[in-house]
Amino acid sequence: MGNPNLEIFKMINGYEKSCKILSILAIVVAKYLVFVIPIYLIWMFAKSSKYYKKQSLLAFYSALLGLLINYLISLIYFHPRPFMMHIGKVLFQHSADSSFPSDHVTLFLSLGFYLLLEHKLRLHGLIITALGLMVGLARVYSGVHWPLDIVGSFAVALLPPFLIIQLKGILNPLNEKIILIYERLWEFLLQKIKNRKMLILLLLLLVIASSVICFEVYMEENGNFHTVENGALYRSGQLDKDELLYYIKQYHIKSIVNLRGKQQGKNWYKEEIKLSKQLNLVHIDFRLSPNKIAKPRKLIKLINILEKIPKPILIHCKAGADRSGLVSAIWKYYVENYPIKRSDEQLSLLYLHFPYLGSPSEAMDKSFWIFVKKAKKRQSR
Repeated sequence: MGNPNLEIFKMINGYEKSCKILSILAIVVAKYLVFVIPIYLIWMFAKSSKYYKKQSLLAFYSALLGLLINYLISLIYFHPRPFMMHIGKVLFQHSADSSFPSDHVTLFLSLGFYLLLEHKLRLHGLIITALGLMVGLARVYSGVHWPLDIVGSFAVALLPPFLIIQLKGILNPLNEKIILIYERLWEFLLQKIKNRKMLILLLLLLVIASSVICFEVYMEENGNFHTVENGALYRSGQLDKDELLYYIKQYHIKSIVNLRGKQQGKNWYKEEIKLSKQLNLVHIDFRLSPNKIAKPRKLIKLINILEKIPKPILIHCKAGADRSGLVSAIWKYYVENYPIKRSDEQLSLLYLHFPYLGSPSEAMDKSFWIFVKKAKKRQSR
């Protein structure tokens, strides 16, 4: 076995040989099971016993420390994800950051290992640890991690619990203050809002709003970069020079298509043209309006250009949500022969596309559906 990491990855990564239900299950586990962690910690902290409150805080510190160690590792060591090397099949979009170690698995295991050291919470620890290993397997299966990334997470997660236990005496005064603030705040809110159900609803809305804001910040930080077709087409918002160079190198981009049109006086345009010339990339300006319906003939012309120029291609607009979403949806439908509904997913909130409440970006959705009605779908690629 020349490369055990690669060989084991190929054994686990099962997109083509799996049933659709198994793939959906893998995606759910790989992407969304992580939300069990905050729910569990909040549930623990909300218990009346001060013991559980303190343990939830210490477990939280352990998980946080695990993520901090991961971050420090990523600063000194970069390892590309499988799809960045065009290896295997990827089941869902993922940012092009370092794969080693897995943040998801480290989060679960750092928490689980701490709970295993607490006699009263060992069953909790076993469950959280088992879920973490499931997440690791699902993320390898989905093509976003290597088996070695999971092993690395296991090694990283061994350290935080022992450090937190050693620091218990130092952390206890802090925990006491946090619990006291929580109890006083809760008492104050109960006095002001006598309807407890209304209070819980308001807190729930606050959590949802915070999650949405965090998601938007994350998308902006990574330039709203996503894979449309692995090794062929990628999409993003307007990237700065460093971001653009990073994605060009990581994805071996050969062509850039600017959907904002030629803008000679803008600094971002000058930098993009300069970088394209330096790296000998094909650069094409093809203007689409973000709030006007694009005619099918114009979109067919763009698709013909995309099919002819060197690949992989990066298409971008300003935010990476609307025009890039339209072109990506048409590529999925017209070039890759995807079903209409699957293709239309490229125009969704997951990419910050918001066509509701009278938003002019609804023109992109209308453009796609007009294209579907008027353009004849190819039988085969």
